[in-house]
Amino acid sequence: MSRAILNKITLVLAFVGCIIALVLTYEHFFPAADIGCGAVGGNCHNTIESKYGKLGPIPTSVLGFGMYLTLAGICVVRARSLSGRNAPGPDEKSLGFALFGISLLAFCISWWLQYTSIFVLVTFCPWCFASALTVTAIFLVNSYDHLILGRALTGEQRMLTGVVAFIGVMLGILYGPQTFFQFRLATRGPLADPGVHVPITDRNDPFVHPREQLLSKGLFFKGKPTATYTIIEFADYGCSHCREASADMDGFVKQYPDRYRLAFRNFPLGRWPYSAMEAAAAEAAGLQGKFWEMHDILFAHQPEIDTETFNPDLIAKWAESLGLDMARLKKDMQASKMREKVAHDHYIGEVNNVTLTPSFFVIPSDPKQKVMMITGGADAKLVMGNPADPFWHGDPRNLKNPESPKKPTP
Repeated sequence: MSRAILNKITLVLAFVGCIIALVLTYEHFFPAADIGCGAVGGNCHNTIESKYGKLGPIPTSVLGFGMYLTLAGICVVRARSLSGRNAPGPDEKSLGFALFGISLLAFCISWWLQYTSIFVLVTFCPWCFASALTVTAIFLVNSYDHLILGRALTGEQRMLTGVVAFIGVMLGILYGPQTFFQFRLATRGPLADPGVHVPITDRNDPFVHPREQLLSKGLFFKGKPTATYTIIEFADYGCSHCREASADMDGFVKQYPDRYRLAFRNFPLGRWPYSAMEAAAAEAAGLQGKFWEMHDILFAHQPEIDTETFNPDLIAKWAESLGLDMARLKKDMQASKMREKVAHDHYIGEVNNVTLTPSFFVIPSDPKQKVMMITGGADAKLVMGNPADPFWHGDPRNLKNPESPKKPTP
């Protein structure tokens, strides 16, 4: 294949990229527009409106359009100098190097943005993904042009190519399942709702958290829907501090019915062998309207569960005492969606800086007010039991564990 043909292929791909970038730019400035993301489980709005959707005041899509336009311009200039020849002249070599360098940089940036979208924002934009695939095709074409075409590979170079290919295959085997699971969460999980905007946490401000993300559908609430504050508790059924905090939170919801309502999200730490099973049991019971009853039973029996001789069949026995349909409960507990729900709760906690249990998010009913975080049951008890505490005015200095924003581990 001649360089002239490779150059034409790059030009066509750059033209396709320009169209994709223009569509994304249109969506950026007209967010109410429907560009078809929801039809394939995507959520372009969340991706574009995140802090990764622009560089300073410039939308990322505009930068992408400029990159594609630059590649197309280089291809047009290069086409004149190639004139059907296969051996590169001085101008052709510099232009070919420019195509390779720009496509390499664009390839790295595009897939970093895909990683950010799927693993950090937990959302998916099919147009951005199509752009990444287009950039990948341009990079491969120009890698062949710049590195391989017209060169006879030596034995060492062939061996190096084989080693690199082998490493790529092994990385795919290792990280493929995790990537697929995360992609499934981004496109089909509880957050895959095109009507909900889920901004990423601003880690420069410890009081900024995405309320839509924390309040995503599928939660079970205790208390009045009209309460002034919604408390989102991240806890582990095996954690003794979580058991104590659970009793405290239940008391506060009853003591201040107009002030607090409570929701529970699973954050198994991996220290207790039955935490994930207990979480699945509570969530499955919730599908039959008995989440809080199962939640309370599991915490009440925590000392028994924490023994080496514990029989996990007892969990089913406790569930049966609640009058649940046991066949349905067992089926729901073993369903992949239930495992995804528990894992998704854990991930939402991770991206919002939860590192230990229990941790609490205080979400005001007024959307203009900031979402706040409390780490630890002792601080939560201190704050929740005192409506005059400085915390309610945005001052966490009296807390033992004021939040320190940390980068999540995907």
